[in-house]
Amino acid sequence: MSTWELVVAGLRFRRVATLLNALGVALGVGLVCAFLVVQSAVVQRFSEPGRDYGLVVGAPGSALQLVLSAIFHMEESPGRVPLALWDELAAHASVALVVPYAVGDSFRGFPVVATTDAFFDARFPHPAADGVHGKLQAGRPLRFDRAGLDAALAGEASHLREAVVGKGVAEALGLRVGDHIEPSHGVADDAPAHEHEALWDVVGILAASGTALDEVVLINLDSFHGIEEHEASRDAALSSLLVFPRRGVHTAVLLGELRGRSDLQVAQVSAELRRLLERIGRFDVLFAWAAGLSIALALLSIFTSTVTGLRARRGELGVLRALGMARARLLTLVVVEAATVALAGALVGWVAGHGLVWAAGGWVESLAGIRPDASRVGAAEVVLVLGVTLAGALAGLIPGMQAYRVDVAGVLRQAEGS
Repeated sequence: MSTWELVVAGLRFRRVATLLNALGVALGVGLVCAFLVVQSAVVQRFSEPGRDYGLVVGAPGSALQLVLSAIFHMEESPGRVPLALWDELAAHASVALVVPYAVGDSFRGFPVVATTDAFFDARFPHPAADGVHGKLQAGRPLRFDRAGLDAALAGEASHLREAVVGKGVAEALGLRVGDHIEPSHGVADDAPAHEHEALWDVVGILAASGTALDEVVLINLDSFHGIEEHEASRDAALSSLLVFPRRGVHTAVLLGELRGRSDLQVAQVSAELRRLLERIGRFDVLFAWAAGLSIALALLSIFTSTVTGLRARRGELGVLRALGMARARLLTLVVVEAATVALAGALVGWVAGHGLVWAAGGWVESLAGIRPDASRVGAAEVVLVLGVTLAGALAGLIPGMQAYRVDVAGVLRQAEGS
């Protein structure tokens, strides 16, 4: 018989133990694989889209909430800051670009962000492009009229109502340049636009950026008060300001000045995201240790069952040696059996882990706004499967050495005596 046929026969001999050991490995590997997929999605969700932003200035409160609201559109804005702060920062010698945001409205479930044409400046990081029109898949940037904003705040109707929608919004709702939309105040409004109501002209569609901007509707800030529910307040306020400092020491200069003020909150995007990922990382370590312990226990079980199985198979091994099987082949036989159980469990766990991510994807997205890609396979998972297989082989090495040293004469005498 070939070595592989002998391996299969040995595993069948211990079928119950083999199945339980493989399931133990599968449980640990499945948890680790699911964790790696989700971890990759979290890093991808926050690291790349948050790159190249400078500072976010907003109302006093949580700096992380401010960043999540302004950059990822995941949280409500902590509050509002006066419009005068925009003018103050734009005139600051250390500031290269300021992009104002006013939020709180939606269109068919997608957040509406009121801003200016500064959003399309080449220095704004997303969508990444060398020129203004490179940021658009179709159409043109929205226009902004500061005089129109002042008029709207004074109670006059805004006649410039333009919108640029993210690529994801356009695809989900079938929007094209030239269509008309009607944003609503507060929670999502799935009703169609009402006749005689103010409508916004879709003048452009953003190029895909792989960030939260794919799922946003931009409108010109001067038309923000054209939404009916805003008319009563008419207050000159913004939700946040995205500030891009000049190169060199200017970031430190701005942070030093703004952090000393009690009327606002300033957050450095890179620092807040680093802290967020560090917090997530601490939980990741605990989870990885727990899953790793599960794998270690499963490998210990493989070792134990292999040792136990060898005692029951001493007669078989003695006969094989008597028939001329080399000691090295006996050692290989036992090691391959253990490695096969580990590999089978690892592969089942790998598939199960991705299946778990696929099944729970919608639930994770509803909780955290992140949908992990279950089809994504990382290098760490390949290393994990290979590592578990190697560990399984090592778990079979000591029992294999016992098989290597089996006393043929003693086994045969014991068989004759029984």
